[in-house]
Amino acid sequence: MTSQPQTLVQTGRTWPLMALMAITVLIYTPSLRGSLNQLDDYSYIVESGHYDRPLNATGLRQVFFTIAQKEALHDYYRPVYTLIRMIDYRLYGVSPTGYRVTNLLFYLWATWMVYLILILVVASRSAALLGAALFATHPVHVEAVAWIMAGGYAIAGAFALTSFYFYLRKRKGPCLLFFALAAFTNPPSVVLPVLIWGHDRCFPEPTLQGRRWRLSLMAILLVLAGFIAWLNLVIFPQHYAGVFFDTATAFRTALENIFRYTVLMGFPLGLHSPREEYSMGWGDPLWLAGVGLALIFVRGTFEMWRRGYRAAVFGLFWFILCLAPTVTIWKNPSTMAERYAFLASFGFCLACSSLWAARVEKTPDLSPLNGRWNKLKGIGRLPAAAFAVALLFFFASSIWRSWLWADSERLMTDTLRTEPGAVFAVRTLLNFYSSRRPSALPRTLPYIERCLSIVEDRLRRVKTSSLISYERLNLSQLKCSRAIVLRSLKRYDEAFREHEQAAQEAPRPDGDIYFQWALTYDDASEDLARTGQNELRGNYLKRALGLYHQAAEANPLSSRAYQNAGLILYQMGKPGSAVQLLKRALELSPNNLEVVGLLARAYLDSGERLRAQELARQALLLAERRHARPELLRELDSLSREFSFAQKDQTLDEQARFVALFQNQEYAEALDAALSLLKSSPNPQTRALNNVGLCYYKLKRYSEAESYYQKALKIDPDYSLALHNLALVYDKTGRPDLAEGAKRKAQRASP
Repeated sequence: MTSQPQTLVQTGRTWPLMALMAITVLIYTPSLRGSLNQLDDYSYIVESGHYDRPLNATGLRQVFFTIAQKEALHDYYRPVYTLIRMIDYRLYGVSPTGYRVTNLLFYLWATWMVYLILILVVASRSAALLGAALFATHPVHVEAVAWIMAGGYAIAGAFALTSFYFYLRKRKGPCLLFFALAAFTNPPSVVLPVLIWGHDRCFPEPTLQGRRWRLSLMAILLVLAGFIAWLNLVIFPQHYAGVFFDTATAFRTALENIFRYTVLMGFPLGLHSPREEYSMGWGDPLWLAGVGLALIFVRGTFEMWRRGYRAAVFGLFWFILCLAPTVTIWKNPSTMAERYAFLASFGFCLACSSLWAARVEKTPDLSPLNGRWNKLKGIGRLPAAAFAVALLFFFASSIWRSWLWADSERLMTDTLRTEPGAVFAVRTLLNFYSSRRPSALPRTLPYIERCLSIVEDRLRRVKTSSLISYERLNLSQLKCSRAIVLRSLKRYDEAFREHEQAAQEAPRPDGDIYFQWALTYDDASEDLARTGQNELRGNYLKRALGLYHQAAEANPLSSRAYQNAGLILYQMGKPGSAVQLLKRALELSPNNLEVVGLLARAYLDSGERLRAQELARQALLLAERRHARPELLRELDSLSREFSFAQKDQTLDEQARFVALFQNQEYAEALDAALSLLKSSPNPQTRALNNVGLCYYKLKRYSEAESYYQKALKIDPDYSLALHNLALVYDKTGRPDLAEGAKRKAQRASP
């Protein structure tokens, strides 16, 4: 065969390829009906509204510059992927089905490209269809389609394969365009120039003109790849999770993972979420298996090359090279995931297609199958039966994995069943229960305890300082997880001790551990407020504030740490200080509705009414578009109503005067200012009525305070602040039953 035939092999009827596409859609139907995955789908799409941006010049500027430089959710420079998700957001909002449909469409595109490329490389319709079928049904691809935020691998894979196809067709412009799209969607795609170099070595161009064309193309691709690498590593550097592995561990783990990936391609069992293991020592059998596999690859490649089996050699080269950017190259603790093999899997499909073409089609210049294989002429159907069984197995396994990925709880519990020491899976399951079903949090305790036992055993056996640090981090995160469960059970004293131990175990300051510790103090303070223990509550709030600051110092990109610290300052009556922290939180997560609403409140109480008004309007529009939680919508709507009437300059001055007087504890003067504000409004406003009641409460005129709180509640029965303040009045006037009822209503209105 030749590597660059003048025309495509005639594809014949298209129905087999169309049937394959239909089967692929059937495989992923279970995941299309699934909810947003707790790994990070929910935080990107709903919680922070990461993709809720205008599709105009401002939005494009954010995509190519602001997101990469400033925002907490950025991981590496992938503007094309972000732009695609922005379009998805405009089309589907927060519905997960639409995003997965996008992933699936790119997956179908990639499968089509696999078919066209294989026709060009192996020159066999049946072999190309077989390779495309392997690619379409392989379970290793489920993660990249069913996990929305992993879809960058499917999208970049489609672009990269399209670029390679145009390279084979000698179309330089489209080849460069799709390479740029692939690399700006997922940076590991920059390996494509080396893949083209490998193809050139396996199938050298016979003409001088063709060699010059390839050389010029590779030169341009290498310059573009270097530019993209420079952007990622220098201009917009990744926020890596942390480096723990030494060089020896990284080397062993890389070989171990290549072995695991190779096994995964042939027997895809057991891996359903990112793996966090590593090769502990030179006697580890898996890394030795990796060494053995590498030797087999070298020997097999040499033998296949000698016999002219060049397409299979190129397939192995493609497989190994595409894994290179993903197996511990950054020495990160998360060392293996199914999505990493998306582009690499094409090499596996190419090798299998070559075998099919050599054995069944008997393509002369590919076939090393002489000698002993000629004795098997009588059983020519055996390869077909073997491939049919493999395809059925892949089909069934893919449907099962698609069903698993449709539900975070199901996925993580199945992962923990097969890999009990998966700290990542434990913490993700914990996050799922925390946000969706807090009452189910105790279910994670058995997983946490089992993980702790495994990590403590590994900690006793490792010797190098880097691995000791890594396992200590795992230990601290698991103890923090146990503290979160204890917090949910309101066993605060035990939770405090667990958090303290977690902080001591951490090899370096860990922002998440400090944040969760602060959250425990925060939750405990809310319980104390309900029981009227205000002095102890104040101490807890101060302790929480200090821990939030420590969390922000350990992780300057933690928008939630700044947000919660700002909320505490606001509750303490320091809106000016709260504004600074909330502004920082908004910089890191600019579409976070809760931050926008809090900042608007802080601006309002600081006397900056115009800023507060604009933020409140933006927040309400965003909340309605994103179908935000009902209680958040009510709060933002209440805030927005306060700006429904035009205010004169003297009203703005009076608002600032009221805030200043109240903060200075000049309650009688503050009462006059609050009453003046109330009279200047054409219609009574809930916050204005609440402010008057608050002044009366501070002056110990409880009957008048109660009257104004009741007036506010007539306008908005779910106004949680007035309900809470009314409960305080009932406590002071000796009506505990009414106080408890008001507290319950306040809790329901703003849980």
